[in-house]
Amino acid sequence: PCPNECGEILFRADVVAHRMVCERGFEECSICGDRVPPGGLAVHRADKAQLHVEVLEAKLAEQKVMASQHDSVIQRLGRLEDQVKTLAKTSHVTTTTKTRAEELKAEVRAALREQVQTEVVWRIAGVARLLRDFPRGQMLASPDFSLLGVGRWYFELYPNGKNEDHECYLFIHCRNPGVRATLKLSICGATTLLGELTYGSFGHGTHFPKPCSSNTEGDAVEVRAELIKVCWVGSVASAG
Repeated sequence: PCPNECGEILFRADVVAHRMVCERGFEECSICGDRVPPGGLAVHRADKAQLHVEVLEAKLAEQKVMASQHDSVIQRLGRLEDQVKTLAKTSHVTTTTKTRAEELKAEVRAALREQVQTEVVWRIAGVARLLRDFPRGQMLASPDFSLLGVGRWYFELYPNGKNEDHECYLFIHCRNPGVRATLKLSICGATTLLGELTYGSFGHGTHFPKPCSSNTEGDAVEVRAELIKVCWVGSVASAG
């Protein structure tokens, strides 16, 4: 296997060549996205200072546009919630209307949460049952969820690994094509940063420790995704 633990299986003679392209053999500049050798970020940032200023200015302008659009959605949903509250207070509304009003309020609150949610946790109860019911090569899919109001996302968890090379494997997918995002995935006490990648007809993932009593709590596996940055065509939004 790769000495950097990227998941690639190599012949010994190919290790040196693989290090030149290994995803885990480089550091990624958080500003421009260039990959540089370990320890080279300081020199890179000094050499690319002018470019970094231009990139940050462009991102700031795009983020202001996204923030304005986000605020507009929040305001519209807030007005809708106010209208629903007024409807529910009207003395002559029927029981059916009141029930529907409560349903609408719940939908509004859920929509508001989706607009600001940058992190999601998928909790799977019963560690032993999970490992028994999903042997190696079989996966469990999560319900869909939204992050920052962008896209419909879902997990695919292979608790016993996708193949014999992994103890446990976790994918994250987006049903909306063309979404480019940076995500942080966590499970069983381990965390991995997925750099800026494009999602659409396929997802991205990595291997993790197999769930067991020593790396889970309350007999449950918690799968967590945190949205660090998301880019759509011509737009950038930062969760930070």
